[in-house]
Amino acid sequence: MPGWTGYLGTNQVDRLLHNDAFLDSAGMSILGPDYAPGWFHGQYFILLQAGLDLGGSGQRLVPAIAQMGTIPASAESLEFWAYAAGFNVTFDGIAVPMSVVGGSASTYYVYAGDVSAFAGETGELRLQGVGYYDYIQFSNSPAPEPSVLALSALGALLLGYRALHRE
Repeated sequence: MPGWTGYLGTNQVDRLLHNDAFLDSAGMSILGPDYAPGWFHGQYFILLQAGLDLGGSGQRLVPAIAQMGTIPASAESLEFWAYAAGFNVTFDGIAVPMSVVGGSASTYYVYAGDVSAFAGETGELRLQGVGYYDYIQFSNSPAPEPSVLALSALGALLLGYRALHRE
């Protein structure tokens, strides 16, 4: 993972699996170029798996990848492709809310988050969670706002829920 450091909990990872996965322990794998499903952008992508600590503590560990660097001065958003069960993104410990901006459940989702407040700053970018990740990049385009249709659907669901649960 050139430029990236892996972590299991707070412990730095010094090994990755290649084209393989863990059964019940926490770990990370680099997959490709001969690894299916092949719908990710590059020839390689990362698999982060939560699970038991093999170091003997018996705790459940959640993996992370991190990179120290400077966010480009012109950066408006952070984007990546993922097929993930749950994750969080931080820059120097500050959460970067991510939204789905494309993709589908049958392949991967495209996520984007606003990093314009950090443009030109140096710090640690960290992605912690479970799933497959690829094509992590900064963009000069702003992170798209949730669509009007999505917000309308959410509002209708909330009104319907309230109407069903009246006394």
